[in-house]
Amino acid sequence: METPVITSRNDVMPLFGVSRNITSQATFHLFVAEQPGGTAPADVRPPSAPVTAAPTRPLVPPSLLGAVVSDRPAANVTHTREAYAAAVEVVSRSFAGELQDRLTRAGVDTSVPFTLKQDNEGRIRVAEEHPNRGQIERLFDQDRAFADDFRAVMHCNDKVAQQRFTELYTEAWRKDSSVEARTRVWEHFKGIHERLCQSLDQMRWNGTQITSPSQAFAKAELA
Repeated sequence: METPVITSRNDVMPLFGVSRNITSQATFHLFVAEQPGGTAPADVRPPSAPVTAAPTRPLVPPSLLGAVVSDRPAANVTHTREAYAAAVEVVSRSFAGELQDRLTRAGVDTSVPFTLKQDNEGRIRVAEEHPNRGQIERLFDQDRAFADDFRAVMHCNDKVAQQRFTELYTEAWRKDSSVEARTRVWEHFKGIHERLCQSLDQMRWNGTQITSPSQAFAKAELA
């Protein structure tokens, strides 16, 4: 990524590309179904202990998942990053509970961490060596809805991290309009963006919960 030539304080702020075409960072929409204080619906609870009964469909309440992943904000929405991030956290916990249940029923040792990524053919794969790699991947291969839910959760977590990056980049760009300052801002955030992109499109099972590497990066580097 070459440094753009910035010749005037009126130059349009250069945008960083993303590894996926989720949405333009310049028109990044944040929205969740309107909840008091940006909290999650009462019918969504953190995952309980693993059970042996078959899961109840849908995996994630459609009203919440739809509000989080929709490309069109509804009329009654909360336009805040904090509310969106809170909804994504609840969706992630809901999916983690379902994943843990399925891993347990498949005989997978859930205490062993692993990373899930999407390959070039759209399949969900374990990124590293794992004693139960085949069993884990079959969970997604055999249930399209389950794989789609994973992709939605992964992409939503990445959106939260990308939005935080965009906020800080925009703030720094506007702080000093001199050519020299804005060139330095671009060069500084270029390196951050490259590292952020390396953490996108994956989720990590840490033995008890599913986590987002991009969110972890944002919390550590973009605090």
